[in-house]
Formats: sequence, C-alpha cells, structure tokens
Amino acid sequence: MGRDKMLLPFLLCLGSTIPAAAAMEAMGDFNLGDTIRGLPNTIKSSLSTFKRGTGQMWRNGKEAGLIKKKVAAMQPPPAGPGDALSYSELVLLRKSGEDTLKLVQAGAVWLFLPELFPALLYFYPRALPSTFESEQGRAKRQGALARMRTRAAFELLATLEEQAVGKGSRAITASNMAVTADSLLRARAPAKALAYLTPSAREPLEGDKGFKELSKVNERQAKRALKSKGKLRVGEVSGAGKHALNGLPQPALKAGCKLIGNSGPQPGPLRRASLGKHLEQLVEADEVLAAKGVASLSREQLTEACLDRGFGSDLLTDAELRQRLEGWLQLVQPPTAKGGKGKDPQVAYEPHRLRLAAMAACAASSVRDERESLS
Repeated sequence: MGRDKMLLPFLLCLGSTIPAAAAMEAMGDFNLGDTIRGLPNTIKSSLSTFKRGTGQMWRNGKEAGLIKKKVAAMQPPPAGPGDALSYSELVLLRKSGEDTLKLVQAGAVWLFLPELFPALLYFYPRALPSTFESEQGRAKRQGALARMRTRAAFELLATLEEQAVGKGSRAITASNMAVTADSLLRARAPAKALAYLTPSAREPLEGDKGFKELSKVNERQAKRALKSKGKLRVGEVSGAGKHALNGLPQPALKAGCKLIGNSGPQPGPLRRASLGKHLEQLVEADEVLAAKGVASLSREQLTEACLDRGFGSDLLTDAELRQRLEGWLQLVQPPTAKGGKGKDPQVAYEPHRLRLAAMAACAASSVRDERESLS
C-alpha cells in the first residue's frame, strides 16, 4: 500500500464517483505508469469537484442563515418546525450543518489514515458531504443503502436463531425475538408488521432502563423551550433518542444502525448515539411532513426520505415513493399515540421507539420487493 497512497489524496473528492468496493479492487490492480500518466486529469477533476462542493456548501450556509432570520422574525413565534419550515428548508438547514462536519471528519481520515478511506465509504455510505456527490455517486450510495437494509434484516434473524440455541435468559430472549423477526418478514404490509412491535414502542415505565435519563432530558428540553421564548431550534440533538434506546439488545441495535447506513465497527454507546440522533431527526422531519404533506417533494427528496426510514429505492416511481411515505406518516401517528380513538386509548408511545419499530416493520416489508431489496 506504500505507493498506492499517491491515489488516496484524491479519493476525498472522487469518493462520490468511486464506490469503496471498486476503489479497493483498483488498489489490487495498481499500475504506477498508468497512474502517473493519469495524474493531470485526476488532479484537475479532483480540484473541480472540491471547488464545486465547497462552493455549494458556502451557498447552502448563506441560504440557511436567511431561513433562520425569517423564522426568528415570525410573529407569533412558531410552535414547532411544522409551523415555520417547508421540508426543503428543513433539509437545507440540516445539510448546511452536517456537511461541514462530514468534510472535517472525512478530511481527517484522508490525512492521517488514508488507507482506511475506501473502508470509510464502504461502511458509512453517508460519510461524504452531500455537495460533493455527483448524480452517479448518489445513485450508487442509495443502492448501497438499500442492499445494506436487506443484509441487516436477514443477518439479524440469523444471529437471533444462533443465540436461541443456547441456554439461559439470553437464549430465551433471543428465541422470542427470533419469532418476532420471523413474523415481521412474513407480514404482508408494514401496518401488520408493526403490530408485532407496538409493545416495544411504548413509553418506558418507572424502573425500565433509560426511564430516569429520558425523563431528565424531557424536563431539560421543556425548561429550555420556556427560556428560549418561542425561539425555534432545528437540528439540535437532545439525547432523548439515545436514551430511548437503552435496553435495546445489541443485535437489534446493530441492525438499526445498518438501516441508516452505519455498518462499521463501533462500541455500543456510539451506536446508540448515532441511531438516536437519526431518530430525533425523523421526529422533527415527520412533524414538517405531517403539516405540509409530501406532494411538493422532489424525486431526490422522496428517495432520501424513504431511505432514511428503512424502505424504498431509486427503482420505485415517484408515486410509489409518495405512497410509501404517506403510509409511514400514518404508522408513526396512530390514534392510540394521542390517547384518542384506538383500542387502548391509555397507551402512550415514545416517539423515538415508535419510529424505530416502524423502521423495522417497513424494512421487513421492503425485503419482499426485489426493487427495494436489490438483493
């Protein structure tokens, strides 16, 4: 790998057009002469990609600032993002903050551990800033996420079946989870699959793991909302999603991380933090989608929104993606969640747990469709 490092400084800019698996394969067929002859074009292409990506990041940041000023000037102050933002504005605000962090993180890997850069793109398809992606790179990343979802579903079932063979409480828990996972994969619709998971989506009771931490976070958020005097905060991570995942078995936690494109090796706390942040973002985005609807979403926004929730692929039509996204909004806002008209009006659902359960139900249903599973 010594001389191969000559190629790696350019992978940061070319990562959106060179998938990690192809990059690794290319390293095996390395030819120094061809590399030297191709360096001028490679440098030119890399600089062009870097210039375009950073330029778009700057424009996004400027536009995000205008959106924040517009929201701050609203009278009366908005009660939530659904009252103040369109889905496009919410996505822009989120990307303007995330892309800068991603650029720093990917750049650090490129500078200090360049050999691991292809692996970074393989295990974390969302590692590159969105402004650095080409249309071809975006399509490859979306396909990778869809296939990763299929692997996550079947690997989870295989893991649980293996653990169920043993003895003790762990084997009993794994056996029960394996039965549930098998039922999910056999369910013919997300709503039917979700019925097997609603017990796990209920708010934690006193004595459950994470109850104290989640209660403290909710109290802290309520106090902050009072102090902010109606100021809208978008994209902030409170930690509620992470604490809501306390007690989730490791196999399920790993599968949940794979659903969002995070399949690399990580300790449990980092997995919970990553998945918890994603769930918090879904709660925020779903509020906007419920208020504004999905009719105005572009093709790219539809595909990304569906992939974020564990279903869909670029092979589905716009109408199919919209139908699935509307079905998702119905799943995460059931009548019983508001104590209204369900069979058990006393049931209260924890919003982050409910979305993880809905992701599992939708992912299990999507693997039945070849266009979504890409298996």
